[in-house]
Amino acid sequence: MKRIFFFVSVFMMLVNLAIAAPCQQEIVNFLNNPSRENYLALAKKNRPRVTDKCWIELKKEPDNLLTLYECSKKGNQWCVDLLVKYLSTLDGGELEDAYIALGESIDSNPTILLEIHRNSQITTDQFQQALIALPLNYVDNKNGALLALKHRENSIASIKSNRLNYQKKSASEFLENQISHITNKWQ
Repeated sequence: MKRIFFFVSVFMMLVNLAIAAPCQQEIVNFLNNPSRENYLALAKKNRPRVTDKCWIELKKEPDNLLTLYECSKKGNQWCVDLLVKYLSTLDGGELEDAYIALGESIDSNPTILLEIHRNSQITTDQFQQALIALPLNYVDNKNGALLALKHRENSIASIKSNRLNYQKKSASEFLENQISHITNKWQ
Protein backbone atom coordinates (compact mmCIF):
# COMPACT_ATOMS: atom_id res chain seq x y z
CA MET A 1 0.00 0.00 0.00
CA LYS A 2 2.86 2.39 0.81
CA ARG A 3 4.44 1.63 -2.56
CA ILE A 4 1.24 2.45 -4.40
CA PHE A 5 0.94 5.75 -2.53
CA PHE A 6 4.59 6.54 -3.30
CA PHE A 7 4.19 5.82 -7.00
CA VAL A 8 0.95 7.80 -7.23
CA SER A 9 2.64 10.75 -5.47
CA VAL A 10 5.64 10.63 -7.80
CA PHE A 11 3.36 10.30 -10.82
CA MET A 12 1.28 13.35 -9.77
CA MET A 13 4.43 15.38 -9.21
CA LEU A 14 5.73 14.48 -12.67
CA VAL A 15 2.38 15.33 -14.25
CA ASN A 16 2.42 18.75 -12.54
CA LEU A 17 5.97 19.40 -13.72
CA ALA A 18 5.10 18.34 -17.26
CA ILE A 19 2.11 20.66 -17.32
CA ALA A 20 3.98 23.66 -15.86
CA ALA A 21 7.25 23.25 -17.75
CA PRO A 22 5.90 24.20 -21.20
CA CYS A 23 5.08 27.68 -19.89
CA GLN A 24 8.62 28.56 -18.87
CA GLN A 25 9.82 29.55 -22.32
CA GLU A 26 6.65 31.56 -23.03
CA ILE A 27 7.00 33.38 -19.68
CA VAL A 28 10.63 34.24 -20.41
CA ASN A 29 9.78 35.33 -23.96
CA PHE A 30 6.90 37.51 -22.78
CA LEU A 31 8.81 39.19 -19.95
CA ASN A 32 11.81 39.84 -22.21
CA ASN A 33 9.65 41.15 -25.06
CA PRO A 34 6.04 41.87 -24.01
CA SER A 35 4.52 41.93 -27.47
CA ARG A 36 1.17 40.82 -28.83
CA GLU A 37 2.78 37.73 -30.32
CA ASN A 38 4.37 36.67 -27.01
CA TYR A 39 1.21 37.50 -25.09
CA LEU A 40 -0.83 35.25 -27.38
CA ALA A 41 1.75 32.45 -27.14
CA LEU A 42 1.56 32.63 -23.34
CA ALA A 43 -2.24 32.71 -23.42
CA LYS A 44 -2.30 29.70 -25.75
CA LYS A 45 -0.11 27.69 -23.34
CA ASN A 46 -2.33 28.73 -20.46
CA ARG A 47 -5.39 26.84 -21.69
CA PRO A 48 -7.57 25.66 -20.13
CA ARG A 49 -7.87 28.89 -18.16
CA VAL A 50 -9.33 26.99 -15.20
CA THR A 51 -5.88 25.84 -14.15
CA ASP A 52 -3.89 28.96 -15.06
CA LYS A 53 -0.63 27.04 -14.75
CA CYS A 54 1.40 29.69 -16.54
CA TRP A 55 0.27 32.45 -14.17
CA ILE A 56 1.12 30.23 -11.19
CA GLU A 57 4.56 29.63 -12.69
CA LEU A 58 5.06 33.32 -13.41
CA LYS A 59 4.15 34.25 -9.82
CA LYS A 60 6.57 31.74 -8.30
CA GLU A 61 9.48 34.02 -9.13
CA PRO A 62 9.20 37.42 -7.40
CA ASP A 63 11.40 38.96 -10.11
CA ASN A 64 8.80 37.96 -12.70
CA LEU A 65 6.11 39.99 -10.94
CA LEU A 66 8.47 42.93 -10.52
CA THR A 67 9.23 42.81 -14.25
CA LEU A 68 5.51 42.68 -15.02
CA TYR A 69 4.84 45.66 -12.70
CA GLU A 70 7.64 47.71 -14.30
CA CYS A 71 6.43 46.88 -17.78
CA SER A 72 2.87 47.86 -16.80
CA LYS A 73 4.06 51.16 -15.32
CA LYS A 74 5.56 52.01 -18.71
CA GLY A 75 2.11 51.60 -20.26
CA ASN A 76 2.70 48.38 -22.18
CA GLN A 77 -0.74 47.17 -23.26
CA TRP A 78 0.11 43.47 -22.99
CA CYS A 79 1.62 43.73 -19.50
CA VAL A 80 -1.33 45.76 -18.26
CA ASP A 81 -3.74 43.27 -19.80
CA LEU A 82 -1.99 40.29 -18.20
CA LEU A 83 -1.85 42.01 -14.82
CA VAL A 84 -5.55 42.93 -14.96
CA LYS A 85 -6.48 39.41 -16.02
CA TYR A 86 -5.01 37.97 -12.82
CA LEU A 87 -5.57 40.91 -10.47
CA SER A 88 -8.15 38.97 -8.45
CA THR A 89 -5.55 36.27 -7.66
CA LEU A 90 -3.27 38.76 -5.89
CA ASP A 91 -3.46 39.91 -2.29
CA GLY A 92 -1.48 41.89 0.26
CA GLY A 93 1.65 43.58 -1.02
CA GLU A 94 1.39 41.96 -4.44
CA LEU A 95 -2.07 43.48 -4.93
CA GLU A 96 -0.94 46.87 -3.67
CA ASP A 97 2.06 46.81 -6.04
CA ALA A 98 -0.23 45.79 -8.90
CA TYR A 99 -2.56 48.74 -8.26
CA ILE A 100 0.42 51.10 -8.13
CA ALA A 101 1.69 49.70 -11.44
CA LEU A 102 -1.74 50.05 -13.04
CA GLY A 103 -2.07 53.59 -11.71
CA GLU A 104 1.30 54.53 -13.13
CA SER A 105 0.31 52.95 -16.45
CA ILE A 106 -2.33 55.69 -16.66
CA ASP A 107 0.42 58.28 -16.41
CA SER A 108 2.32 56.61 -19.28
CA ASN A 109 -0.54 55.52 -21.53
CA PRO A 110 -3.94 56.59 -20.16
CA THR A 111 -6.12 54.91 -22.76
CA ILE A 112 -5.15 51.31 -21.93
CA LEU A 113 -6.73 51.01 -18.49
CA LEU A 114 -9.76 53.06 -19.52
CA GLU A 115 -10.30 50.71 -22.49
CA ILE A 116 -9.98 47.71 -20.18
CA HIS A 117 -12.57 49.24 -17.85
CA ARG A 118 -14.83 50.06 -20.79
CA ASN A 119 -14.65 46.41 -21.87
CA SER A 120 -15.56 45.25 -18.34
CA GLN A 121 -12.27 43.42 -17.86
CA ILE A 122 -11.77 45.21 -14.54
CA THR A 123 -14.38 46.08 -11.91
CA THR A 124 -15.17 49.68 -11.07
CA ASP A 125 -13.69 49.16 -7.61
CA GLN A 126 -10.46 47.76 -9.06
CA PHE A 127 -10.34 50.61 -11.58
CA GLN A 128 -10.79 53.20 -8.83
CA GLN A 129 -8.13 51.55 -6.67
CA ALA A 130 -5.71 51.80 -9.58
CA LEU A 131 -6.65 55.44 -10.18
CA ILE A 132 -5.57 56.51 -6.69
CA ALA A 133 -2.75 54.05 -6.02
CA LEU A 134 0.55 55.83 -5.49
CA PRO A 135 3.99 54.57 -4.49
CA LEU A 136 4.86 54.54 -0.79
CA ASN A 137 7.00 57.67 -1.04
CA TYR A 138 3.74 59.66 -1.20
CA VAL A 139 2.35 58.39 2.12
CA ASP A 140 3.53 61.38 4.17
CA ASN A 141 3.90 63.72 1.22
CA LYS A 142 0.54 65.44 0.78
CA ASN A 143 1.74 67.93 -1.84
CA GLY A 144 3.47 65.23 -3.84
CA ALA A 145 0.38 62.99 -3.69
CA LEU A 146 -1.87 65.85 -4.81
CA LEU A 147 0.44 66.71 -7.70
CA ALA A 148 0.63 63.05 -8.75
CA LEU A 149 -3.16 62.66 -8.70
CA LYS A 150 -3.65 65.94 -10.59
CA HIS A 151 -1.10 64.77 -13.16
CA ARG A 152 -3.04 61.52 -13.51
CA GLU A 153 -6.27 63.48 -13.93
CA ASN A 154 -4.60 65.60 -16.64
CA SER A 155 -3.37 62.44 -18.38
CA ILE A 156 -6.92 61.13 -18.48
CA ALA A 157 -8.27 64.49 -19.69
CA SER A 158 -5.80 64.37 -22.60
CA ILE A 159 -7.51 61.29 -24.10
CA LYS A 160 -9.14 62.25 -27.39
CA SER A 161 -11.23 59.10 -27.97
CA ASN A 162 -14.96 59.81 -27.84
CA ARG A 163 -15.78 56.20 -27.04
CA LEU A 164 -13.99 56.62 -23.69
CA ASN A 165 -15.96 59.74 -22.65
CA TYR A 166 -17.90 57.89 -19.96
CA GLN A 167 -14.75 56.36 -18.46
CA LYS A 168 -12.95 59.72 -18.65
CA LYS A 169 -15.80 61.49 -16.88
CA SER A 170 -16.16 58.90 -14.12
CA ALA A 171 -12.39 58.70 -13.58
CA SER A 172 -12.06 62.49 -13.44
CA GLU A 173 -14.94 62.82 -10.98
CA PHE A 174 -13.50 60.11 -8.77
CA LEU A 175 -10.04 61.69 -8.82
CA GLU A 176 -11.49 65.14 -8.08
CA ASN A 177 -13.31 63.69 -5.05
CA GLN A 178 -10.11 62.02 -3.83
CA ILE A 179 -8.07 65.20 -4.32
CA SER A 180 -10.70 67.16 -2.40
CA HIS A 181 -10.68 64.55 0.37
CA ILE A 182 -6.89 64.68 0.70
CA THR A 183 -6.91 68.48 0.68
CA ASN A 184 -9.58 68.64 3.42
CA LYS A 185 -8.00 65.89 5.48
CA TRP A 186 -4.65 67.67 5.70
CA GLN A 187 -6.01 71.17 6.48
